[in-house]
Amino acid sequence: MRRILPVLAQIVLLCLISGSCKFIKATSLKDNLTEDSTQNPEHTTETGQPANYYVSNDGDDDNSGLSPKEAWRSIAKVNKAVLAPGTTVFFKRGDEWRETLIVEEEGTSDSYVSFSAYGTGAKPIINGADFVVGWVKKPKKIWTADCPKVPDYFGLPYDYIVIANGRLYERVGGLDELDNDGEFFLENNPGRDRISIYSEIAPDSLKTEVSARMFGICVADKAYISLKNLELRNCAHSGAFFMSTSEKAGFDGNCIIDSCDFYRNRITGIIFDNGYSNNTVRNCISTYNGNGFYCSSDQKWGSDRNVFIKCYSGNNINHTKGLYSDGHGFGIWNSDDNIIEYCESFNDKYGIVIDPNNRDNDIIIRYNYIHNTQKRSPGINVGGNTPEGTLHQVYYNLIVNTGAGEDGYAIWVYGRSRKGEVHICNNTIFQDGNTTHSAFGIMATAGNDLTLKNNIVFSEGKYPFAVLYLGSGLSETHISNNVYYTPNCDREIFFLTGMISADIVEWQKLTNSEVNSRKTDPLFVKKGSDYSLRENSPCINAGAHLEYRMDILGNPIVDSPDIGCFEKQ
Repeated sequence: MRRILPVLAQIVLLCLISGSCKFIKATSLKDNLTEDSTQNPEHTTETGQPANYYVSNDGDDDNSGLSPKEAWRSIAKVNKAVLAPGTTVFFKRGDEWRETLIVEEEGTSDSYVSFSAYGTGAKPIINGADFVVGWVKKPKKIWTADCPKVPDYFGLPYDYIVIANGRLYERVGGLDELDNDGEFFLENNPGRDRISIYSEIAPDSLKTEVSARMFGICVADKAYISLKNLELRNCAHSGAFFMSTSEKAGFDGNCIIDSCDFYRNRITGIIFDNGYSNNTVRNCISTYNGNGFYCSSDQKWGSDRNVFIKCYSGNNINHTKGLYSDGHGFGIWNSDDNIIEYCESFNDKYGIVIDPNNRDNDIIIRYNYIHNTQKRSPGINVGGNTPEGTLHQVYYNLIVNTGAGEDGYAIWVYGRSRKGEVHICNNTIFQDGNTTHSAFGIMATAGNDLTLKNNIVFSEGKYPFAVLYLGSGLSETHISNNVYYTPNCDREIFFLTGMISADIVEWQKLTNSEVNSRKTDPLFVKKGSDYSLRENSPCINAGAHLEYRMDILGNPIVDSPDIGCFEKQ
């Protein structure tokens, strides 16, 4: 498997090695922008005291900004203002801005600097794209125009999102491949990049938008920032970008991002990068981005102690033309003590992926619902290598219908030199046997200490497949109290080192494990929609005693735990 590494980290690491670009601590974020990207270089002071400011498309930057009737008009005005701790900037619902919010101020532990919404209607939108006009017609219904010039931030890479009449266009690899509506080709030039699209009519009438800014919101080395009820879309890099520029240590942001939407951003919806740590993302939605929610670092320290809770990720895009993006829902790379809980992933490349990159990191993935991943994609990938003493915990998750093909395991533990512990407990896995879905359950190929207990693996697939596959790289396992069920297969469904297959009785003898495990119908309330247990389920009170206190719904664990992610009440 290709090592899962966020594109941002790949590019920055190469830059650091080559010396062509480098993160430099700056007194102002604007010090890292190209000259023509800074529309308002001066900073002005408003009251110097915490206040509520309002921004509206109908406002005026000469207003005080202190009431909806006196609203400012532009984000450029907000970027110029000195915002004291305790200040909130409200953007009017239903309005849209084609600018980047550059957060230059920070709050305190009890007085955040906040950005939110006021009024009624749809969330205010910060759009990273501009309308492109002046298209020139070429042969074969091809039209061409200059791309917007994207301002440079820290020398970071970027690529373009193209939308016409609200439709997201797909990039092709060459001009000769451009022969269908909904496609574009990009020509990179030293001066201005040029875009070509296929269209039956003039693109000027299609309301064609192309990414013109890297980020919707950019926060570097600022703490105690709150974002709420905003939508960030169509950016050349990320909807919301949080970064530490330090070359000595990470940075605790202590930020709260609540009820924000990230839509059609080229690399990530939201990312904490280069050691930006200790943040909470909750109730947010990330769709059609290059990746959904990410923590990443290429330093000796990680973007640590971030929590993603009650977030939804769906339909993120594995871009293979131009700048690569993984298309994952939730990703943690080279970062420690992160938690993903009560989240949902639908039709992402990988639902949740961990890549420790040989770093000592402890990760918790719990109470999540991952379903219908893309082709050849697992639900949860506990990947990469870890030193001794690390612990990755995957418990009380519901995983349904991962993508058919190679790597389409519900849970995949991977890493050729993995030495840390992995606990996979009380998960419920269901594969419906559809040819577009995988039939595989759990695959673990390496590690010093694997605990696999209280899981349900129900697969309606037809042979060949495995509900459990153990590789030769495992040196110690603790496996018991699991329930497996394969109603459409009477063949061997357990595999060891790729050579030995067995039924449940042979498997117990072969591995000297699987005490109290059974091959039987778990008796879901309604197969395919309700995976809680019937009153007569053999899984009730049949689990091993573990340290967990509640199930995926928050129900308490009483007496002996049930097997699977639902505790019968």
